[in-house]
Amino acid sequence: MMILTTVKMKFVDQAISKLPTGSQGNITVKRNAAMRFEETGKIDHEGKHTIFGQIWRQMKRADGGKFSAFRQNAIDT
Repeated sequence: MMILTTVKMKFVDQAISKLPTGSQGNITVKRNAAMRFEETGKIDHEGKHTIFGQIWRQMKRADGGKFSAFRQNAIDT
């Protein structure tokens, strides 16, 4: 089992080393909407309402290495 972990970590380390560095972006997170959803007690299976889900969906929309969903000065609603 330890050998598989070592091999897996080698691939993870290689993938991390290939990531671009020195770039910056912004993500819009609707904290109040996430809080209101959390208070309903429902489960966010599609990742639309939780903070993690909001971030994940925006990063998933990557466009040519640039995150098209990034905006500056977004208002938290």
